[in-house]
Amino acid sequence: MNRTFNRLLAGVAFGGVLLAASSAGAAELSWSFATASVSECAVGVCGTPGAPTVLRQETFSGANTDINASVYASDYSPSITPYNYGMAFSSAEGGEGDLSLPQLHAYAQTNLVTATNPVSLGIAYATALGVQGFTNSTENALVIPLNAFEGVVDYQMLGPANGTGVIGAALALTTDAINDPFVATQWFQGNTTPGMAGQFAATCGTAGALALSGSPSVSINGPTARSYLTVGASSCIGQDTFLLQPGETFYMWARLAVVRATFGATDAANTFNIQFSPEATPELQQTLAQSLLVADGSAIAPSMSVPEPASWAMMILGFGCLGAMARRRRAAAALA
Repeated sequence: MNRTFNRLLAGVAFGGVLLAASSAGAAELSWSFATASVSECAVGVCGTPGAPTVLRQETFSGANTDINASVYASDYSPSITPYNYGMAFSSAEGGEGDLSLPQLHAYAQTNLVTATNPVSLGIAYATALGVQGFTNSTENALVIPLNAFEGVVDYQMLGPANGTGVIGAALALTTDAINDPFVATQWFQGNTTPGMAGQFAATCGTAGALALSGSPSVSINGPTARSYLTVGASSCIGQDTFLLQPGETFYMWARLAVVRATFGATDAANTFNIQFSPEATPELQQTLAQSLLVADGSAIAPSMSVPEPASWAMMILGFGCLGAMARRRRAAAALA
């Protein structure tokens, strides 16, 4: 899988806004995962189990690589449906800088199709997961503050005032306990609880936990200006630092998800960046850059699963607005 997410974004525009992504990083991720999916359903029943029909889904994962997944209308239309229900894409890559911290992108766009009876709409879902391992390459133990890192999501909601999008992002630090496939599977699963899109299913009680964010996803109505969401991880071990012995490895996790089930787009393509937090002094940043090596991820072997379309739909709050939107669209068409 190539690292050029810019290819996915080339020529993609919504509402006059052209998307762009930052350049590829210096080192590939220890492990990465990306999925993109577009479904369709009749307005009024989208949140019921089994109602959405998957039009196309792509999922990729692997060790020591960067990943991208994409679904465009040309992938499912006209062979499955003559209508354009939307598009989705995501990617995970190692960012620029000495540590190549995870960098994620996700975009979900949907359309309301009034030519069908009843009126139907698309449900687009995109998620990315990046894991970067770091091994202490020195002969001395390293004291690493758990608040030394944070994630920042650069996002925008596009579309009409009554359109709703969901965005969620999470950050975690773990030990090398994830080299056990059973433990890895627990960490790689996403939280499908409504309101928790983009969060880990794992908790501080899960094996290997050092620090974890637990913020719910954000549901936003209407178009927004370019905005930023900062994500930090809280300690799971009752102290603010951990000791990394020579030759030991810890893992940095980043998860991003965007959902759209009303006309418009949820745009987090530019991007979810993991970076040093303001609490990380320049001296600490230099020490870590000189002491840590990106770890091989070949030993990581999780069992992955992707949420069902009904779960994506339920991540959108206020499905009543979908029926109202459809009625307004039909009324507008009748007056035209």
